[in-house]
Order: sequence, then structure tokens, then C-alpha cells
Amino acid sequence: MGHLVPYQHDDFEKWTQSLHFGAEGRMNTVHKESNIKLGGGLDDIWLNTETGKLHIVDYKSTSQKTEGKQITLDDQWKAGYKRQMDMYVWVMRHKGFDVSSTGYFLYCDGDRFGDYEFLNTEDAVMHFKMSLIPYEVSTDWIEPTLMNIRKCLTEDQTPEHSDSCEFGIFLRSLGSIKEKT
Repeated sequence: MGHLVPYQHDDFEKWTQSLHFGAEGRMNTVHKESNIKLGGGLDDIWLNTETGKLHIVDYKSTSQKTEGKQITLDDQWKAGYKRQMDMYVWVMRHKGFDVSSTGYFLYCDGDRFGDYEFLNTEDAVMHFKMSLIPYEVSTDWIEPTLMNIRKCLTEDQTPEHSDSCEFGIFLRSLGSIKEKT
């Protein structure tokens, strides 16, 4: 992995600041067909010195509850991590950068099963196991999704919430409270 080095760019610090989403030079782009601005805040970018392509890197930290459990991207709730990576690659490509279809998740896993003193009287020490997980991005869903969002936003009627939608459940519960009063 010695061919992957930190990418240097004048705007890198701006790209990491997700709370300043709309400001000039940030990690965002406007999808012209839908007129929707899409972006976020990157954790890191590595330059592949062999290919010249950029790799988006997202840092994650955890502490597994099961000793020896392998960290993967298979858990259902990690689908959001994958979509986020897809979106970052899509945005950076739209900003004109040559971004690889391989992104990386760098997991720092707190080792609570190690044979060492974790809590001391004056401090605490935790060792971490590092896992670098490659991920092949899929950006083909992004533009159709943006167009569907645009269509939804311009409809006269709001769509129905699914039965499992937490916001729909909340709104339905408000309706049942109103009926009782």
C-alpha cells in the first residue's frame, strides 16, 4: 500500500468541513438537471502514485463487542456508509477530479480484549486494531435518485410514508392524538 499517499490540494481543508456545505470551494456540486446541490465533508483522500487516481477514504472507529470478530461492510446499517462513499466519489468526479472506483474505509477498532491494563488510576490506555477495507463504489443510482427527489419536491401532493417510516409513524400518532381530543 506504499503507493497510496496523502493527496495535497489547496482546498482540502475546505472539503473536510461538512458544516460549511454551501460555501465556495467546498466539497459539493450542483446537479444541473435537478438543480440539487450535493456534497458533504471528506475524511481523507489518497493519491495512487501508480495510477494517478484519487481514492476517497472514510475513517470509522468502533470497539467490537465480540472478540476476534472481523470488521466488514456487510451489516445492513452500513449501507449508509457505502452510499456516502458513492456520493463523495460522484461529487469529486463532477468537480473534475480523476477518482478511482475503489474507496477505502479505515477502521480503528478499540481492543477491549487485550492483555493489558485498560484503566489506570491516572489515565486510560486503549490499543487499536486497524483494518483497511476496500469498497467498489456504485454511482449509477445517484442521478436517478436526484431526479426522483426533484420530482417529489415539485409534486402537488406529498407521497405516503411507508409503514416503517419513523416520521410517518410520528405523524400518524399525532393524528390519532388529535382525533381523541
